[in-house]
Amino acid sequence: MTTLVRPAGGIAEVWQTIAATSVVTFKRNNAYLINIIRIPLFPVGMFLTSFLAWRAAGVSTIDGVNIGGFLMAGMFGIICWTSAVWETGSAIEKERFEGTIAALYLTPASRIAVVAGHGLGGLAFLIPSFAMIALLGVLTGARLYIVSPVAVALAGSMMIVAALSMGFLLASFFILTRRANLMANVIQHPLYLLGGFIVPRDQLPAGLYTLSQLMPIAHAVDAFRTSMLASASLGDITSSLLATALTSGLFVLAGLFGIRKVEHAAKRAGQLDFF
Repeated sequence: MTTLVRPAGGIAEVWQTIAATSVVTFKRNNAYLINIIRIPLFPVGMFLTSFLAWRAAGVSTIDGVNIGGFLMAGMFGIICWTSAVWETGSAIEKERFEGTIAALYLTPASRIAVVAGHGLGGLAFLIPSFAMIALLGVLTGARLYIVSPVAVALAGSMMIVAALSMGFLLASFFILTRRANLMANVIQHPLYLLGGFIVPRDQLPAGLYTLSQLMPIAHAVDAFRTSMLASASLGDITSSLLATALTSGLFVLAGLFGIRKVEHAAKRAGQLDFF
């Protein structure tokens, strides 16, 4: 079985692979004008739809914060989750689609670095989406109550970690289904609910709330929202950050195992291109 990371000089090569893959992914996503236009519009449409729905229901605050602020934090989570599904999770599938998967598996490059590079490049491409949602939050009355910038920065960083970790698991799952786009469409929407992006998780039925507790990004969004909007200190969000780290670690381990098994099975069957 091929080792995912080369033991000799491995760290430098892994970072080079991540950087190179990130740049390629970013350039590829920017290659078409329609992508540059439509991608930021999706979270904007989701924000406005959710905002109007809450206002039509006569709600002005959610979990003690105004609607604009609550949804702004949630949309940041949706953007990260979108990258997890369509970039990190679809990384190996894209290699297959572009006819480069055999070359990838015949090189000593770290497969995990390639997957991570896809995810980070996708997140870089989504920076305009974050900016537009931040602007919408301000325009709809979001009020920031930050007592610890460190807590906000750490919580935001953990959202990215959570998204990448979930993408690692999806990367092997999607390639095994042989229908990655269809699976991505099915999977991405339930987490809008389970992640607490547009509705408070504590208002979910018991079974769904328990399921949401398994999602790394749900805990990261909780930490980000309270540290940014509810004056939470680093100590206040420690439990959420620890839950994010624990569940993210489990997703990464499962993803590593899955990617190794996919490669081993493909090489054993002589089907590196998975067709």
